Amino acid sequence: MSGRSYLYQLAHSLSTPSFYLELLKAPWKSSFSFFLLSILWIGLLSGVLTIAFQLPRWNRTVEAIFQEVDTRFPIELIIGWNGTELEVSPVSLLAVPFPNSLELENSTLPPMLAYFSSTELQPDQLSQTIPTKTLAVVTPSQLFTSNRSDNWQSIPLARLIGPETEFVLNRQSITTYLDMVRERWQSAQPMVLALLLIFSPLKLLVTSGLSLILNAGLLYFFIRWVGLQLSYSMLVKLSLHVAVAGLLAQTLSQLVITPPGLNIFALVYWLFMLLILMTIKQQVVKKIATPQDQ
Repeated sequence: MSGRSYLYQLAHSLSTPSFYLELLKAPWKSSFSFFLLSILWIGLLSGVLTIAFQLPRWNRTVEAIFQEVDTRFPIELIIGWNGTELEVSPVSLLAVPFPNSLELENSTLPPMLAYFSSTELQPDQLSQTIPTKTLAVVTPSQLFTSNRSDNWQSIPLARLIGPETEFVLNRQSITTYLDMVRERWQSAQPMVLALLLIFSPLKLLVTSGLSLILNAGLLYFFIRWVGLQLSYSMLVKLSLHVAVAGLLAQTLSQLVITPPGLNIFALVYWLFMLLILMTIKQQVVKKIATPQDQ
């Protein structure tokens, strides 16, 4: 597809409902090429906007978490790993709340991030030992994680940390460890930028493709109900163009504050498709009425 042809299709896909009458007779290859090219540049645009607006917010949140851990780490607390077991003293059960900087007031997460237990616990003992719901429980040798059904799964700490690693966290050493993690996070920034630019188009391709197939299926049953005869494959072809409008609106919504839970893509998709189907319906009625008027 030439650049001129692409720009023509892009401009008319976004602004001219009657253009979709042309698409009914256009080859599939043209619509599919248009969709893939749009995914590429909109995905790159989404990655750039994420880097420009979201990444600085992530960095501020990470730095706030570092500072919160540094200031709230108890003076007498000692957490050590000797290669085989985790040791927590002087407490027998240590509660670790979520960082305040995460702003999780309206989330569905449990009230506590984790509990550290200085004694071994079995899965059937957790509900009796832990005072509140939590995301994880750490014992000397196991990490227990829970799902929404309160089913616990365990992972050996030796597999996560490694037997060759030994450390001791206390009031004096926590700042050093946080500085080390902070430095690694900063050094990983170029890789994060590259991954955002690479995976943004891939993510759009997968999510928009699945959404397109699902919405076209729902639309197929809707138009049958209102008496408009269009095949499912024809609806998918129209959706390849309409989806571009939805993806562009969804990507640009990063620049403004939108209501929580609002699906910009679905909203734009259905508004465009309803307008297009009304245009097609009017054209069909006009063709039927024309011979009767002669």
